[in-house]
Amino acid sequence: MIAVGLFIILFFVGFRYKIGSDWAVYLQGYNEVVPLGQLLGGKNLNFSDDFTEPGFKIVSSLCSYLGMNFFMFVFLITVFNTFSLYYFIYRNDFRNKLVFLAIILILTVFLEFDILRQSIAFHIVLFGFIGNRIKPVKFILLVVLAMMFHYTAIIFLFFYVFQRMKLTRRKILFFTIVYVISLFVTIPIITSILLALKPLAGGVLSAVIEKGSNLVANFELTRNISFTSILNLAFLCLLYMRWNKLELTAIESTLVKMFLFYILLISTLKEVQEVADRFSYYYNIGIAFMFALLSSLITFRARNKILLLVPMLFILMRLFLHFRQEAIVYGQTPYRNYFFMDESDELEIRVRYDKMMTIKQAENDGKKD
Repeated sequence: MIAVGLFIILFFVGFRYKIGSDWAVYLQGYNEVVPLGQLLGGKNLNFSDDFTEPGFKIVSSLCSYLGMNFFMFVFLITVFNTFSLYYFIYRNDFRNKLVFLAIILILTVFLEFDILRQSIAFHIVLFGFIGNRIKPVKFILLVVLAMMFHYTAIIFLFFYVFQRMKLTRRKILFFTIVYVISLFVTIPIITSILLALKPLAGGVLSAVIEKGSNLVANFELTRNISFTSILNLAFLCLLYMRWNKLELTAIESTLVKMFLFYILLISTLKEVQEVADRFSYYYNIGIAFMFALLSSLITFRARNKILLLVPMLFILMRLFLHFRQEAIVYGQTPYRNYFFMDESDELEIRVRYDKMMTIKQAENDGKKD
């Protein structure tokens, strides 16, 4: 099963061809990459020049210098990400790894079509979670390296402080209450932070604030009761009821805290769903582990069947909800592979891409209204 999963990721994900909504931007950027010598000399290396982090620019330029086209570059990223994930699973001691793998793939594969830089950042930091404890110096260095590919990786520094907390049933109850309140009340935390930082802005910070302000203005959207929120509440309640009886390894305890940190993020950042989704992406492994933990959270005899049934239902529901979106259908279907394309397919790809972007623009205009 592990080998099958590895093949699927490398072949079907690694060699995808013009799938998603951001491929055109990444393709243009790669084709117009600054030569490596000029880049290392400081030309166009700043984030504020084009909102692209320096690490990604350097790797893109290096791969271009080595003669790789854009699609081989994407495959190389997929190889790195896949190695990181499988190494994490192989080296760590936690239960129900196949369930974990199935859920993490369904949570991230479609999303990572459009977030190349952030996916690299996440899989860099993932090396910091190998072993029985998080080593501070190694972890911080990995986070700094990850920030060279996506600045949002800075959130892991906050998680490092968070994961040092001793978890109790009372704290789990607190997170549950906060989450329930957040389903009905939106606190303008992001706007307040941006307003506080604005007088201090300069250089990279100014560019980050500008991008954040644009997100607030253009992507404001909140979610209330949904399939996902009900599932999150179920996990929180089960965790609260069973916490004192759970026997967790060190990495399992960390993964549970990742789930709770995810709950905290989506509760406090829901003012702008785009921002909440960006940060919470890093903690999908916490959600995946909650599915793997189900057999220990549920005590009745059918728990082994529940362990299989619930993840399967979640995967089917996730696929159904994902492809209900018209823009997604145009952008991610039909599946296209680098090895099976010819020039006659390019016209259809462009037509579907333009249609997808028109739909997304209409959706964004509707949010602003």
